[in-house]
Amino acid sequence: MDETTAAAGESENKDMLSEDETEIITVDTGKTDSGRAALIYGISDQPPWIMSFALALQHFSSNFTSCIVLPILLSKSLCFDKQDELLTKLIATSFFTTGIGTMLQVFLGCRLPILQGPSAAYLIPLIAMLQVRGDCPEISAANTTAVENNLLRDEALIRIREVQGVMMLAALVQCILGFTGLIGTLLRFIGPITIGVTIFMIGVGIIPVAMNLVEDHWCISIPTISLVILFSMFLSNVSVPFPGSNGIRIFALFPMMLAIAIMWFVCVVLTLTGVFPDDPEVYGYAARVDTKVDNIRAAPWLALPYPGQWGMPTFNVAGFAGVLTAVVASMLDSLGDYHACSQVSLVPPPPLHAVNRGIGLEGIGCMIGALWGAGVGVTSHSSDISVLNLTKVASRTVLILSGLIFAAVAFLAKFSALMNAIPSPVLGASAVTIGMISAIGLANFQHVNMESSRNILVVGISIFVAIGIPGYFDKNPEAVNTGIGVIDQLSLILLSNKMFMGAAVSVLLDNLIPGTYEDRGMDWRTKTSQDNTAVTMSTELSVYQLPFGMRWIQKKNWMRYVPFSPTFTGFRRPYNTAVPDDSSV
Repeated sequence: MDETTAAAGESENKDMLSEDETEIITVDTGKTDSGRAALIYGISDQPPWIMSFALALQHFSSNFTSCIVLPILLSKSLCFDKQDELLTKLIATSFFTTGIGTMLQVFLGCRLPILQGPSAAYLIPLIAMLQVRGDCPEISAANTTAVENNLLRDEALIRIREVQGVMMLAALVQCILGFTGLIGTLLRFIGPITIGVTIFMIGVGIIPVAMNLVEDHWCISIPTISLVILFSMFLSNVSVPFPGSNGIRIFALFPMMLAIAIMWFVCVVLTLTGVFPDDPEVYGYAARVDTKVDNIRAAPWLALPYPGQWGMPTFNVAGFAGVLTAVVASMLDSLGDYHACSQVSLVPPPPLHAVNRGIGLEGIGCMIGALWGAGVGVTSHSSDISVLNLTKVASRTVLILSGLIFAAVAFLAKFSALMNAIPSPVLGASAVTIGMISAIGLANFQHVNMESSRNILVVGISIFVAIGIPGYFDKNPEAVNTGIGVIDQLSLILLSNKMFMGAAVSVLLDNLIPGTYEDRGMDWRTKTSQDNTAVTMSTELSVYQLPFGMRWIQKKNWMRYVPFSPTFTGFRRPYNTAVPDDSSV
């Protein structure tokens, strides 16, 4: 799930690179002793192929659960939850778009070794859009008729095609914002307060959905969550002996995968010993491991996800407006991820052209997800940056191989069917990462003066409105009644969207209520873009150049005005090169 990060890091707020920064930057290729000490392999290095493949598998194992959990969380609203064949295909498509999105981002996008994966920001707007259609057709637990199955399948395909349509439009907007450089204009009005409130509300909105998995069997989900905490927090420094090495910190590398594997095995034992009930209507049935055996047997070994596999996309204007809020939240999240990844990789913060290209390529990744029907868009995964920091390997080669693994797994229909068979209480371990999303949102407030009554007021009112207003309209959907269907639907989707309400109120108050530049934390923007007129073509920033065509690009003066070109110098003086003299807004 999208797992996400704070929108700004810990770097100095300077427009020009200092001598100290240049010294750090030059070690990213591992050519100095200090660089070698910091990184085993730099961003441009290529580890031995066996090691590269092993490291790529590590990235896969650390992020594959989001490709399973987010489709499952969306499945009930899509009417996929009782149709294992469709849900298996949705999971496979999620793997595919994760792989393609990662390869595009690393090779052509911001060029940082950062993994792209399903974004949790899209979940709540899509669920709100699908709720307008009402409940899914009911089918009986036993003796389901062909007519009931066909009705449910038809409704499911209608819903996924509607999701595809709004995702295509939203992805197009993201491409435009990135490739035209308009993302810089957007950042003029958005600071850490808005980012913090928005990301915080993403987690708050998803928690009730994730709880549906946890509630299926508390005695399984709670131990699973406890194991994740135990492995990642208490045993992270424990090295397990392994042939040919001094030991591997396996608990730090694979906490989620180990917890799921252990509790999955426990569920196997409890199923075989008859502890879990075999009646679907009895509590605890969802913890059985044999409920989807027929689906695993029926799934082909190989299957190819393809564009239009669900049919022709349809468009929903109201749903599109809601998903746009997810696009903005996803972009802001990625801006912080770019900076954090550059810090870990020992390269300078990405210049404006790399940011523009990265956001644009994320839009293309979301467009691929929409065309293939992955359910949600992709975004940069902050959780994967911790893997880079742990292994001290920032090689782009490793991340490209990881993308290939994700894409290849999508063709293994048996594997997707097996992942779909993981008992839902075991997948309840995702509650840990979902809670972290809200915590990451709160971390943004470290850049804000929270001793200021002005900032406390803005944050407090924004959170109050973001929780209170959607709660009211969830209980009283008939309160919106203008007599115009499209307006009613649009209003209901937006007013019941916690993330949208939090973002809208916080950005409005943060820009209208007087406050100093420093107190608002608005200098965070200098951490994600720089004065390109001074450093665009410096050797320290060569890591952000394209892998081909650079000679031709450097010869063309007009390419300096293309926002995603490595020679881009800006249309005018960048917005972040100076703080207003009066330090006020």
